[in-house]
Amino acid sequence: MRKHIEFEDVCDWFDTFDSDSECGILTDILNNEIKTEVFVDSILLHKVGNIDLANTTRKNMYRRKIILSELDYQKKLTWEDYYRYLDIPDEWENVSYGNDELPSFSHNGYQIWINHPTKEGRQQAYLSIGHKDLSEFEDWRFSATYERDYGNGIEFSFQTMYFNEVVDFVNKPTLYGLVGILEEHTNHKLNLFKWRDEEVIKFIKDLLNGKTEYYLDDTFPKQTFINFINNIGEQA
Repeated sequence: MRKHIEFEDVCDWFDTFDSDSECGILTDILNNEIKTEVFVDSILLHKVGNIDLANTTRKNMYRRKIILSELDYQKKLTWEDYYRYLDIPDEWENVSYGNDELPSFSHNGYQIWINHPTKEGRQQAYLSIGHKDLSEFEDWRFSATYERDYGNGIEFSFQTMYFNEVVDFVNKPTLYGLVGILEEHTNHKLNLFKWRDEEVIKFIKDLLNGKTEYYLDDTFPKQTFINFINNIGEQA
């Protein structure tokens, strides 16, 4: 039976490994940077007096440090390493392109960008694209832009350090983003970008009801558009 951890056990652990602050550890846990089961093992080993093994276990509880111990993170990380420990939703499509600066996924008309997993790597990347110093550096781990704006130089971007926040953001599609999906699936013949919002909404309703000449194949995210139209009706 696993030993029970008492408050004093945790305090003793932090007293021994004073380089780890309570707030820092809690922040890392909330950001999914620490494997909590390994953290528990380290405290239990310390509790029974095995300090050396507790320390070794402590060093292995950081998810990102597993990457750093295996690879030179500045030079050898692959794009897959950028999101190795993330629970990427099944409905996200990997649209990473070799000439881009970062790997990316698409969903609901958004393009989700995933930055380097360490702050040092993100800072180096910032400097490598022409910035002279870090005086205007704004740190972010995840970003979302509209997929229809790819390559157009439009600067709209949602940025955050937290994966759950970007997941929540892209789960709320906008008409602007959905127009990009419609353009893709109608072979760019309608020039929907120039339509008024009410005209686009009417077209979506007709499309879903089979009143247009366009056939919806299995790749069309029909449920996304159904949900969007239903939400409009609820807000009316």
